[in-house]
Amino acid sequence: MISKKLYIFFTFWLLTSNLIFAKQTKLQDITVSDQKNVYTCIWDKTQRKFSLFLPEESPKGIFIMLHGAGQTIQGFKSLTKMEQSAVPAGYAVCYVSSGKDGVWNAGSKTSKKDDLGYISALARYFQNTYSLQKENTYLCGFSNGAFMTNYTALQKKSPFGTIIAVAGLAPLNEWNKSRENTNCNLFLIYGTKDDLVLSKDGEKPNVQRAYPYIEDVVDFWITHHKLNLYSQGDFGNNTVLSKYENDSKKFWLMEIKNYPHQWPASRTTGFELSDVILDFVN
Repeated sequence: MISKKLYIFFTFWLLTSNLIFAKQTKLQDITVSDQKNVYTCIWDKTQRKFSLFLPEESPKGIFIMLHGAGQTIQGFKSLTKMEQSAVPAGYAVCYVSSGKDGVWNAGSKTSKKDDLGYISALARYFQNTYSLQKENTYLCGFSNGAFMTNYTALQKKSPFGTIIAVAGLAPLNEWNKSRENTNCNLFLIYGTKDDLVLSKDGEKPNVQRAYPYIEDVVDFWITHHKLNLYSQGDFGNNTVLSKYENDSKKFWLMEIKNYPHQWPASRTTGFELSDVILDFVN
């Protein structure tokens, strides 16, 4: 367990399929700031922050939470309430900051910020510290954070066994190039009025798309992983939850009718999304 009186240092090699990280990388000096549960570390010569919540016993899994563009750790924590559901159930929850710019680099060619390397290193650090496996390391993101989670799912050596993406898909060029690499469980949540999760029904001619169509993503996951539909039905207010699985993989799709680009709120949907996410990983 991370101690508030102890500096923690370790070094490891982090390689990805496209050799972006073919160098020695260090996650250094994890310390506690003045705020409760807020830690700092150095990654790629830059200070990073995360907020960690642990159960009383050794965690049986960990959720690494990625906020949307411009959001903060505290704001995302207040929005999702993930630790309120997960920690009593025996899971750790880590809210991660993208840094001063407030944006995750989900495969952007205009940014050199190594967010993929950072969250992968953080995941492996927690796996080593708490004896966790890839199968119980979960990456969850909203909006720009969901773009980042989907981008991570396209990496051959991703340390995450499960991806939860709320209101976001992978960048189209990365999806077209690397979707065959996917080897994890996936839970997609989106609203039909979300202008960043595109549907073929709302196709606009002569408009350059930044993300794949939701139908293409769903079809790929089902066919590529040879999944079967085992449950589909109404869930909450104006929501359809479809569950696909086989012996080794599962994919859930939550479609909220007429819902905009927002984290689903219990007052309008009739359910707490953090509880549904916990059900998915269980």
